[in-house]
Amino acid sequence: MEKNHFSREEAKERIIGASVKLFSEKGFDGTRVNEIAEAADVNKALIYYYFDNKEAILDQLLNQILNNVTSLSTTFVQKSIRQMIQDGRLCIMKDRLHFANEAALENFLSHIQNFNNQILDYAMNNRKLIRILMTESLKESKHKNDLIQFIKELGKAAENPIIRTIREANADFPLSNNFIFLRFFFHPVSIINFAVYYETYQKICGLSESKMRTAMLNSIRTLSNSFVSGNDIILQTEA
Repeated sequence: MEKNHFSREEAKERIIGASVKLFSEKGFDGTRVNEIAEAADVNKALIYYYFDNKEAILDQLLNQILNNVTSLSTTFVQKSIRQMIQDGRLCIMKDRLHFANEAALENFLSHIQNFNNQILDYAMNNRKLIRILMTESLKESKHKNDLIQFIKELGKAAENPIIRTIREANADFPLSNNFIFLRFFFHPVSIINFAVYYETYQKICGLSESKMRTAMLNSIRTLSNSFVSGNDIILQTEA
């Protein structure tokens, strides 16, 4: 079959698709540009037309996933935290999020669950990319810190839309080590692990995708609800 018979946009998409498949199956280091060209059914020269090298393909893949997750997080902040602060339904205090009434709290928890649904769907639909992200984070490469960035670099408030919005409402908000630890290990990492090990665990437990997904979301909801006290969500502060 003659190669390079695709439109430019289609050829680039085929290169990206082939790269995702090969990187997730063979690893970034174990994949050669020749193999990407063969899998994408394009000439090797065309790959270098769009990308300087193999690493540039990985850069684009990881930037894509990071930008998409940032977009989801920003939308959540605008529709929940920022809007509720403006409406007077939410007040950011030193050690808690205080809601005007039970209805406001329930509305916020509903927004959180919708956000978790979206993040979980995104992670599941892009689990090959996330596997690449996790694999690269374990190596001494330029991408070893990308997993941290994927989780919004929780230690740097200025780069996290959720923390930034809270800080705008209350400059004295304490970004404690406990808070960072909880946010890092008990929410995004759990979703990442779910996406990465989904097929493996499904073979072990025999559950359907819908039942596994429901169990995951219920676990996240249980964690979120554990911080609810009256009309407040208690935040982690230093002991």
